[in-house]
Amino acid sequence: MRSRASTKGTAKALLMVAVLAALALLAPVAEAGAAPILEPTGSLLTERTKAAAAPLPGGDALVVGGLHRVSLSSPTSESLASAEVYDGATGTFSATGSMVTSRMDATAAALPDGRVLVAGGQIWGGGGTPLASAEIYDPESGEFSPTGSMAVARFGAMSAPLPDGTILVVGGYGSGSLASAEIYDPETGEFSPTGSMVAARGMGLAASLPDGTILIAAKGGGENALTTEIYDPLTGTFGIGPAETSAPLTGAGGTLDDGRVLFFSERRAGESTIKQSFEYDTATEAFAEPPEAPALTVERPAVAPLPDGRMLVAGGSSEDPKAYEGQGIVPYAEIYTEGSVPGASAANSAGGAGSNSQGAAATPTLAGGGSATASPAASGPAATGSRGPCRKAHVAGKRRKGKAAARPSRGRCVRSSKGAPAGKR
Repeated sequence: MRSRASTKGTAKALLMVAVLAALALLAPVAEAGAAPILEPTGSLLTERTKAAAAPLPGGDALVVGGLHRVSLSSPTSESLASAEVYDGATGTFSATGSMVTSRMDATAAALPDGRVLVAGGQIWGGGGTPLASAEIYDPESGEFSPTGSMAVARFGAMSAPLPDGTILVVGGYGSGSLASAEIYDPETGEFSPTGSMVAARGMGLAASLPDGTILIAAKGGGENALTTEIYDPLTGTFGIGPAETSAPLTGAGGTLDDGRVLFFSERRAGESTIKQSFEYDTATEAFAEPPEAPALTVERPAVAPLPDGRMLVAGGSSEDPKAYEGQGIVPYAEIYTEGSVPGASAANSAGGAGSNSQGAAATPTLAGGGSATASPAASGPAATGSRGPCRKAHVAGKRRKGKAAARPSRGRCVRSSKGAPAGKR
């Protein structure tokens, strides 16, 4: 005969099972095969186009600089020094500190410690002046401070984090189209040269791939119009990568959690601009236009990856002169998701630790405005689940002053100190 205590224990266990089952049924789960969507979110405080963006710790994002009209009644445009922070939990923007230098067409990339590098661009006020200078945004203080300058003044460049915590800045325009590239070291605050691209390119995307290499998808000339390039940090060299399905005019995007690269592309067709969305799949090493993929309604927005495959698309310009109070530069912002629910899991949808009001873990994954930036180390555990195996091991983090300075590998292959693959973390 069972004791009363045993019976009560069994009842409690059954009740707990029932509660967990109910929570699982109530938790919203993204539909399998749901079409990607663009949904409106809060608007920028200042309308801006050709701005830069990068993820911040905790699921937020920085949108900085760009071009705007001096006033609604004036045809004069000027570059901006102001910046805004997007709150991933509330879907709203708030003002933060301004840059030391106003700049449009800059590139932004998140550093391993959660700060953001903003490099290059141009000052606009009746004419453009390319910039070699760079600044660092500190999300804790909300302030910008100067850092080392690039060897080459460039705007429309692309940037992406490298496995050792440094940042690749490549291409763009200055005294003509540029093929050169530089690497920023956040520990020294200095840039150093690296190999040059096969072809000069700019106004596109640099995206970190799961094997530690960098994909460059940007407008090239002549026979390179449809080509991409791959940067190998092990050798410091570029090589021709997979061909795109159409030659881009400009582009932006970032790397999704599973290693795919989302690329919002713009290209000319006569007098019109055609906007398309493409994915680069690291398993097949090919570009594809996903069925029912949404295309941007604006040109030159700032794009920053958010948690669980979401992406912030902020500002830009519109071909419709009535789009925003009679001017083409808009303050609108949208969120790209891969389904009706932004990557929600039963755990975080039920209010688990690290969740936000949108049911997504508050950890940025990867930036736009010419960059695709990996998540800061301060934002949480590395993501896993890359499509396909790593093609090569990548560089492990630098070790300086007796401590590791590497950024999280996000489930990529890493090379041990002896050069042998160290496997996934």
